[in-house]
Amino acid sequence: MFSIITQLYPLFLSSFCIMLGFGLIGLLMPVRLAYEGVELDVIGLILAMYAAGLLVGGTYSRMLLGRVGHIRIFAACSALTGLSILICSLTMNEWVWALMRFVMGVSSACSYAVIDGWLGDAADNKTRGKILATSQIVITLALFSSQFLLNIAPVSQQTLFILSGIILSLSLLPVVMSHRPGPVITDMVAMSYRQLMTASPLGVACALFSGILYGGLMNMLPIFAGSYGIDGFNLSLYMAMALLGSFLLQFPVGVLSDRFDRRKILLTLLGVNVASSLLTPILASSDLFYPLMASTAVTAGIICCLYPMSIAEAFGRVRREEMAAAMSGILGIYAIGCMVGPFTAAFLMGRMGSDVLFYYLAGSEILLMVFVAYRMTVRAPLSHEDQEDYIPQQAAMATGSYELDPRTQYSMTEGGRSLEAKVAITMAQSNPAGAVNMVKRIVQSSPEMAEELYAALAEIDEIDITRLYDAITKAAPELNFSIAEVLASSSDEATAEFVDWITENQPEKLTRILNELAENMNAGPSIDVVDVVNEDVDEYQQNATELVTYFVENHPEQAEAIAEAVIETVPDVAEEVEEILQEADDLPS
Repeated sequence: MFSIITQLYPLFLSSFCIMLGFGLIGLLMPVRLAYEGVELDVIGLILAMYAAGLLVGGTYSRMLLGRVGHIRIFAACSALTGLSILICSLTMNEWVWALMRFVMGVSSACSYAVIDGWLGDAADNKTRGKILATSQIVITLALFSSQFLLNIAPVSQQTLFILSGIILSLSLLPVVMSHRPGPVITDMVAMSYRQLMTASPLGVACALFSGILYGGLMNMLPIFAGSYGIDGFNLSLYMAMALLGSFLLQFPVGVLSDRFDRRKILLTLLGVNVASSLLTPILASSDLFYPLMASTAVTAGIICCLYPMSIAEAFGRVRREEMAAAMSGILGIYAIGCMVGPFTAAFLMGRMGSDVLFYYLAGSEILLMVFVAYRMTVRAPLSHEDQEDYIPQQAAMATGSYELDPRTQYSMTEGGRSLEAKVAITMAQSNPAGAVNMVKRIVQSSPEMAEELYAALAEIDEIDITRLYDAITKAAPELNFSIAEVLASSSDEATAEFVDWITENQPEKLTRILNELAENMNAGPSIDVVDVVNEDVDEYQQNATELVTYFVENHPEQAEAIAEAVIETVPDVAEEVEEILQEADDLPS
């Protein structure tokens, strides 16, 4: 763990500075606007512009990174952010503040994408989880600390704006002084909002309400606190406890949502949060500061669990090769919610008082509860094995970037297809038995790739899908029914052949597999393999050696077995493969 931090400390240091600066300006802006007597409607509109910038930045960041490069984009974003903060310190014009808030949102989305891309490029299968955990700790520590910087100078002065700009400018230094090259940007298959809504209505609804609730709470919470005379250090402590709750509650919620039906856990959490939201104004009016902090921490914590829960729910309903695109779509829905939340909350608070913030949260949570209950009546739950893992993530760091998410890591290549699938498809043209054998070996070490590999090879005429199914399920027996879901998108002939084989060889599984086929028969198109099938021999050989290299680096215990299968199928690459194995001095004997 320590060695990882040592190697990547420039990136973690930059990430800390970014979140420290954004955390300070995020608290300073609503406090200063309230101090200047700006109408709540206008405050809500200004604060909502950050989410609009986040949506634009998240949508176009990959394109910009591919064209301009990571370091240049990061430098430009740092300059723009510092410039926008300093401009806010020079004027109180609401339209200028709204525009600068939008620029901050765009810059933050691109900056986060750069950091995530670099961290993801430095990670492998063994270190990805540790790097992600370290990143989340750094982010939370920065956000927590930033709340107390508000006490350095009066909010009426320019000092805090200048300090925030200095901190964000410092985030540039560790990156530009680093020798680490920018990672390669790969294309990503797009997923429309309609496709995402069809695949996971609950995931989309959860993301939308997550944005509405989080945007409304964290943007307007300083205004609510100020109405009860909570200011200075007490305001910093109050906001810091809300952020700490948003981090700590994710761990027990994650454990529960992975072990039980996620929808039931979500319904229970929302019920608890409705009670907590209704209790908070009562505690505030009773001047019970510490219980107020506790109830607000619970409210913020549960709300912040909704965003990662929406991703996990959506991931459980889409194919692995669609996860990266689904995450991007979830971010867009979340950002839309973050635009609606603060403006709507501010509008209501301006007409009915500050307490209505938490009544607004409770009402929104009740609406989501109704939708969750409805979805539970119309769609069967996923089995615990089919549920995707809940990965804790700070909603403040929502970027749609998938590089650090272990659920999306299956060696993506052009078009969203993994290198393993690409090689297996090409190999199937000349040696179907060798392709099946290679897939079996891959699934033994990486069972999460089974569905993608099966979907890819099931479209190849030379492949006997019954033999393929038999090989995969022998390597990973728990995938019997997951493979049936994938088969539902194959041709009618392939499905019929498969059912005949199951009837003859595994009749005890026939009923459940037929149910899986019936449920998923209209799930959507399968992987397009036309382009891969037509690859030439040179590219095929190159892919084969790349596959050996990948296993040497990521699964050394399987590398020799994969190398033997490659040499058996493509004798011409034997010399190159042997050189790769000789250069790897840490392979298990």
